[in-house]
Amino acid sequence: MGMRLITRADFDGSVCAALLLEVGLVEEILYAHPNDLQENRIPVGAGDILANVPYVAGCAMWFDHHSSERERLSLQGGFAGLSADAPSAAQVVFDYFRDRPPHGGRLARHAPLVAMAGVVDSGRFSRQDVLDPQGYVMLAFISDPRTGLGRRRSFRISNLELMKRLPQLLRTRSVDEILALPDFRERADFYAAENARYRRLLLERSRAEGDALLIDLRGVEEMPVGNRFLEYVIFPEQNISIRVADGRMRRCAMISVGHNIFNRSCRLDVGALMLRYGGGGHARVGACQVGYADVGRVVAELLQAVRSAADRAAAPPPREAIRRA
Repeated sequence: MGMRLITRADFDGSVCAALLLEVGLVEEILYAHPNDLQENRIPVGAGDILANVPYVAGCAMWFDHHSSERERLSLQGGFAGLSADAPSAAQVVFDYFRDRPPHGGRLARHAPLVAMAGVVDSGRFSRQDVLDPQGYVMLAFISDPRTGLGRRRSFRISNLELMKRLPQLLRTRSVDEILALPDFRERADFYAAENARYRRLLLERSRAEGDALLIDLRGVEEMPVGNRFLEYVIFPEQNISIRVADGRMRRCAMISVGHNIFNRSCRLDVGALMLRYGGGGHARVGACQVGYADVGRVVAELLQAVRSAADRAAAPPPREAIRRA
């Protein structure tokens, strides 16, 4: 009997779901926000597989690649599954089953899809990918909740329904066939039309703070759909962004921090930094939720962390190290 998969509603989570459907372990998919698992809002038991979301004790298996989770769990016991440094959670799932007959043979044909999940989740895009996305890149942006398509209610089916269909489509259709389907084509066209508005909003709401780009989107009544990497094309000199936006139901603020995917000079471990505020992530990207009253303090502390990281990177090596070299 198949189990329930709990994962994120993004491209990496959907590829995880496609792989676990392929090996026959999953018959139900629940898309969840990581914070809902961290706060125990979703009951998790022995019939659940978790992928690309925080670990919850009692689950059947867990697959993840977030460095902050390994740091958070350093004092906890073992678990079934795998947590490892990898470009994507899908790569972790793929690596785990690759050498376990008969699963490995069934997954081999999905190796290009897994590689694409790594490109997407690691942000290894070109400027052209950001300015004119095509193929899997466009599908990844359509699938990314941060693009903002889920806020629109004018589509024929909801984004949640679209995401529920995506894992099976990834198993059985080419990317061109998926993007030609009316519900995906509708979103791709809407994305193209809205991105110019999003660019104008970024220019209005962003300011440079040394190496950091601070983007404050609180209070925006109607957020345009747009590419979350566009800021790095517009502001190439800043090597990290700090984005503040209204959280769900405006009960808290969401702060996301990410390295510039084109200017890769930042050395700050974002996942470890976000862990201090109850969030998490990778070395290059992460997020947390804080109360509105704490936004000013937290942003100031994040900017100081960016400055400190820049100062450490610019400092000359100790004299002893120079002599040994």
